[in-house]
Amino acid sequence: MTAKSWAICILFVTACGGNTDANKPVETASPPQAAGTDATTPLGDGEPPSNANEASANANEASAISSGTPANGNTDTATSDSGGSGEVVPPVSTAPGAPAIGGDGYASVDAGAYVFVGYVSSYTGGSGSSIQLTYGSTSFCAAGSVGVNSAYQSWAGAGFNVNQSPTDEGGAAASLALDASQLTLTFSNAAGSPLEIQLIDNSFRYWCYILTNVASPAVIPLSSFNSACWDDSGLAFTPGTEIQAIQLIVPGSASSTTPFDFCFLGLVVE
Repeated sequence: MTAKSWAICILFVTACGGNTDANKPVETASPPQAAGTDATTPLGDGEPPSNANEASANANEASAISSGTPANGNTDTATSDSGGSGEVVPPVSTAPGAPAIGGDGYASVDAGAYVFVGYVSSYTGGSGSSIQLTYGSTSFCAAGSVGVNSAYQSWAGAGFNVNQSPTDEGGAAASLALDASQLTLTFSNAAGSPLEIQLIDNSFRYWCYILTNVASPAVIPLSSFNSACWDDSGLAFTPGTEIQAIQLIVPGSASSTTPFDFCFLGLVVE
């Protein structure tokens, strides 16, 4: 059996705060989700789950983040579970496109062609998964572990909305058209875990690119993002498509826990 990659489709509509039911994303009941979401093959050991399991996983993922309030301080305790590898101290990033993050977790990423603004958030899925999100003024990091799940319904990730106004309650996230040729991502992956970057729209469609064993900074043509990035059999991202969030994802395994320790250090879009 071969390792496959699983892209997670969480839509960031929140700040870093606790989960509430307000403005909760609508779950999708029927497989697949909107066009492009045939990207349901898992990353991990074992055979891919059935279509029914995939649809269930996608619905759960889509509703995992609900609206809340910005985090206080520099630790996202409201969306973090217990356990994991502990808190990571965010480094001072001097990378191009390093985020400017306020004490409430609101980030501004001057990516050159675009300035992305929105709250930094973290999330987990699956029993036994844990995450600790920390952020400084120029980077954010997440550490923890993704639990074993035979149906591949386990994951952890962190990222930010790209067009969100700051409010005490966590403003609604809007979209913007990403019309460029490539992006350069600066990141760290100290645990060497499976890792992906995803672009997500407001319909829970996503396009991913596998960062496992990729050196940082990574120069990624936007056309290389794919809705099935494990084998590029899905839909390629089309420049000019609107997105709502950018995130880093650690997918789970069917046979063992997956410890992770990654940091977002900068992003440039050209």
